[in-house]
Amino acid sequence: MKNVGDNNEVSDWPLVSIITATFNAAHCLPMTIQSIREQSYGNIEWIVVDGASKDATVELIRQNEDVIDFWLSEPDTGIYDAWNKGLEHAHGEWICFLGADDRYCQNDALEKMARLATGGHRNFVSGKMQIVLYNKKIIRGDPWNAERMLSHQVVIHPGALHHRSLFECHGRFDARYKIAGDYDFLLRASDSIRGGFLDEVVIDMGPEGASNRKLLPVFLETCRIQSQCSRIGKSKAAFNFMLSMFKAAIRRLA
Repeated sequence: MKNVGDNNEVSDWPLVSIITATFNAAHCLPMTIQSIREQSYGNIEWIVVDGASKDATVELIRQNEDVIDFWLSEPDTGIYDAWNKGLEHAHGEWICFLGADDRYCQNDALEKMARLATGGHRNFVSGKMQIVLYNKKIIRGDPWNAERMLSHQVVIHPGALHHRSLFECHGRFDARYKIAGDYDFLLRASDSIRGGFLDEVVIDMGPEGASNRKLLPVFLETCRIQSQCSRIGKSKAAFNFMLSMFKAAIRRLA
């Protein structure tokens, strides 16, 4: 395993596996690479799963093999298929997912998350994220709340730490979903999650994140997931869909 950070104090802390899915990401991946290189946490395993990119993504990966523990490049069916492939090679006690257009906004972001993760009986830790949406910088992310998750995704998933036991107990991501498969997984694991929250912005999400490009597909897939959840049902899912569309329209006008 490669120790990315230079902080010896945390070098003996639990291994954190970072999984990144890429596809034609040569224009944005360098910033993600740099943010991982700069992390102070000293026990990181980075896994990159590329979907057979046609640009210079694979060349960039090869150039940075000193900080990448495992990578592959082959066709996949989307982000969640790639993440599942990454999980097959992850050795960490804690696992997180960082997009090719995402980056840690603090050099000690992962260290802070890991301290919180190992400081209590938690198996999921998230923080806040800054994104550019509607030409504005927006900060999102709230503490884990199982009841609120029944209406919409409350927590920010990029960079969140999952204890590997969550995947051992609840399986992997449903690759049939293309945008909201992380929400589906968290709903399935909801009863088991003991959440921790870092009340700081730890991730900058780029504008090309799959869930930012078009909101209607996100809302539609979320509605489909909720419709199949016994604790929500089709009527409540339809109501949540309409409410999400209304709130998005208001945000655009604000």
